[in-house]
Order: sequence, then C-alpha cells, then structure tokens
Amino acid sequence: MTQNKAPICSLLILCTVLGGVFAKRAAAQDIQQDIRCAIVSEEIISLKAPDFETPTIWSAFYGEEGMERIADITPSHSVDEDDKSLIVIGTYTKDQDDQIEKAFITKLDSRGRPVWENKEETTFNKRPQRILKADSGYAVLGDIENDKGAQGGYLAFYTKDGKRAAQYPILENGFALSVHDFAPSQTGKSYVITTSRSAISDRGEDKKTEGVLYKITTEGKRLWRRQYSPGLSTALYDIGLAPDGNYTLVGEIEQDNGRKAGWVVRVDGNGALMWQRPYPRGAMARMMDSVTHDDLSISITGQVRGLREKNKSAWIMTLRSDGTVQWQRYYQGRHNFSAPSMIGHQDGRLSVLLNGEVADRSNRSFDRGYAGLLTFSPRGYLMNLESFTDGQNAQALRVKSGHIEERLVVGYAQSMMPDGMDANKLSSYVFDGWIFAATALDPFDDPCEVIY
Repeated sequence: MTQNKAPICSLLILCTVLGGVFAKRAAAQDIQQDIRCAIVSEEIISLKAPDFETPTIWSAFYGEEGMERIADITPSHSVDEDDKSLIVIGTYTKDQDDQIEKAFITKLDSRGRPVWENKEETTFNKRPQRILKADSGYAVLGDIENDKGAQGGYLAFYTKDGKRAAQYPILENGFALSVHDFAPSQTGKSYVITTSRSAISDRGEDKKTEGVLYKITTEGKRLWRRQYSPGLSTALYDIGLAPDGNYTLVGEIEQDNGRKAGWVVRVDGNGALMWQRPYPRGAMARMMDSVTHDDLSISITGQVRGLREKNKSAWIMTLRSDGTVQWQRYYQGRHNFSAPSMIGHQDGRLSVLLNGEVADRSNRSFDRGYAGLLTFSPRGYLMNLESFTDGQNAQALRVKSGHIEERLVVGYAQSMMPDGMDANKLSSYVFDGWIFAATALDPFDDPCEVIY
C-alpha cells in the first residue's frame, strides 16, 4: 500500500514563500515602529532662531548703484558636458534716483560669476517673473506697464546668448493684469499662462481679482482664454504640467466670510475644469507652488495666518489624487514665514524653500531676514532644516535644481545701510540680487518601502 507524499520541491517552495512572508511582516512591523514611517496628518512647529552654520557651494551679491532683484533661475543650454552655467532673470534700477524697474537676463558660470549680461533700457516698468528653457533658447514671462500706463504681462523669447528674439503682450482693455506663472504644452509649441485681473476702476486692498488662463503659441497666437471666478476674488499663482497631460494650478480664493482660502484647480489641455477645491485655514491661506507626482498626488507650499496669530506661517501639504489631505505642516516663529517654492525630487523627497521676513521692522537690528531649505521624506517627515542669509534682510523667492542637482536659491538682500536712513523705510536701492548654491541632497533609500 502506498502513501501520498508531498514532493520535497513543493515543501521547499512553500517554506521559502512563507519565510519570505514572515520576513516582510517583520520588516513591516519594524517600519511601523520607525517614527520616519508614520504619516502624521498635521503638525504645527515653532522654529527656533536660525544658526546659519550650513555651508554653501558658493554665494554672491549682484548689484551696482541701484536696486537689483533676481526673480528666477534655470540651468543653461550646455555647450558641452563640462558647462554647468546658469541663466538668471530679474529687475534693476540704474541708480538711487531711478524709480523705473527694468529687466535683465544674465548668464553665470558654475561659480556664479557673470559670463554675459543683457540689461534692457525702458521708460516703463518691466519685471520678469519666470524663465523656462525653450528649444532655441529661453522663454520668459513677466509684468509690464506700457507707455500709455496699461498694466499687463508679456511672453518673451531669448536666444541662447541672451538676445531677445520676440515679445508678445498680454493685455485686456479696462483691466489691470498681473502674470504669475507659465507651463509648456505637451508639444512645447505653446504655453499656458496664469494671470489675475482687476478692473482699472477697482483699486485698494478690497479690489476683486479674477484668475484667468491664456494659452499662447511660441509665435504669439492666442489659442484660448479661460476665466475662473467661483468666489468673490480669485488668483492662480502656480501652474504645472502633470504626468497625466493635464494641468495643476494653485492659488487663493475668497470665501463668503471674506477670508482667503488656498485653492487647487485641475484643468485639461484645453483649460476645461476637471475639479477645484478650496482649503480654508485660519484667517487667510495662500498656495504658492505645487508639484504633481506620478500617482497624481499633489505637494503644495504656501502661507497661512491663524485666527489669533499676528505673524504668518509657512504651509506645506500633500494631497492624495482625490484632493483629500494626506499630511500638512505649519512652521511659525518670530518671522513672517512663507514657503514660496520647492523642488520635487525623483525619489519622492521635497526640498522646500522657507522664507523668513522680519515681522517687527523696528527690530531689524536684532532679527535678520533669511532663507531656509526644508527636506521632507515622501511621508512628510522633516529630514533636515538648513538656514542661510547674507547682508541684512535677505529674502528668497525661488529654488531650482542645477546641472548636478545642487539647489539654487535666488532673491535679494540688503547690502548697505546709508547713514541717516530709517530702518523702517528702506529705499529700494539698498537691495542687491542674492543667489547661492546649496549642496545636492545625499542619496536616499526609503526605509519605509516594503513590497508585498
């Protein structure tokens, strides 16, 4: 009589599989006990005084007799693999008496030294805001006031050596228009531009603004215009082309109670609304930058102010693809804090730019404006906080990745204090352009990832 026996190979396979399952369960238990792997839905953090001990790769001021402010930066079109040069844009004035802000575009070498500079001469204000690489050079978006006093925007294209090749105005009769951000279409042949408009007759802090999108080709042809006004007042400050081919926009929206809330909008390639959602926080909330990840979750940075708080706080948040909040963080302290910009890294980490503005201007001799870089894990765990400043009252506007993943921060800082000048009423010419390169993030193996 014979017995039915399980083949030895089957037993070995079963043991191997079960052993693997038990090992993964043990790893999962270890992960659950690791503070870095727990998703804390909300945290409010009070920041201590910065120490400014973090070294930079390099740091520099740019300015002559007048004011200079750097608005944005991008890695240049490299001529060879050793070319790690950069392109910056911003505004300048010629001297202490000049009140007209003019545009410049400058190429810097890998250590921040000017290679060439193109300073435009205008009789009206022209303020570049954003720069992107284009096929034949660079695309620049900015605000402009023409000779007749009309307030609007412009889309300009520059060659690789900084010569302006074309410029197209963005104007609306009877309205003052402010431009904020732009993103290329999937083909790269056009750009979607975020603006906010207000009636010229509507002035003051209570004026109503309306978020408006334009799609404009590289030849200056307007393909479409979309207006979004579901609230009393709206503005869209950031736009990004998402992995699904649609666009994510963030900004602010006024609610029935008069308070501003953060605002997320998703639109398709033709500007048709897919979904939108307000995110009220305290007395006011403003979203300033966003990154849409491959799973269509959205990380957002901005600013809030509590109902009983005097100073403003930086706000960092990640939403799931359906718009629900996964985690959010608030950073507060002696300064007015904001998080105006960030980098979304391929490994899921975030490099968030923290800007600290002196809240009590009468105390500028004690407090200094400064920039911070916060590194977050994909689950919202704060991995590192680095602080930087230079001169006095440094203000950071934008952070971008460089050729070798170094983190490039641009803005402006006070480089002088003339005798007899009131620290509460500083003239613009005391500010120069400020830029620094912080080191790239260290390699990262996510300890919280377990494959089941």
